[in-house]
Amino acid sequence: CLGLSNLCHPLLEIRRQAFNMLEMVHEQSMGIISLSQYEAAVGSSAPSTYLHAHRLISDVLAGEHPDKAIKVLAQLADWLPRVFDNRSERGVLLLLQSLEYWVPSIDLMNDDKSGLSSEGRLTIYHLMALTLRYAESYAEQVLVLWTRLVDPPNQSNGHAVIRFLLEQSHKVGS
Repeated sequence: CLGLSNLCHPLLEIRRQAFNMLEMVHEQSMGIISLSQYEAAVGSSAPSTYLHAHRLISDVLAGEHPDKAIKVLAQLADWLPRVFDNRSERGVLLLLQSLEYWVPSIDLMNDDKSGLSSEGRLTIYHLMALTLRYAESYAEQVLVLWTRLVDPPNQSNGHAVIRFLLEQSHKVGS
């Protein structure tokens, strides 16, 4: 999460350090696809280029390490309000965009599909927190996160979210 958040930093040296950190962690975690193909884009002075590389790297990392999706979501959901709120930079948007690659890997249900897993419940809580905080300012990105969570092949996630909301509606009154 630290590497992803600094990979979109305007200062080149910080982006390079973030890239090196991500590449090292990716290799240590037995990543197959090399991130070196994105190094030149990360080092570009053009924001459109290094921001595009940020999205591509997040996509690769999410695809290579789907088992880390819940941890990435939890960390960013906790971190975004504390680090990026009350700042005029685009960090929140970029990290919300990064999350769209991670959430499809999350399965909300128990192995026997009888109900929400504890990780699934946590995922919904984190997405609800992000929704409450950013639905007005980043409505499209919040919608994308929920859509990616429940889109095929994750249709059971859609049923899990509906069940969760119905169970909670009487407690919240909304």
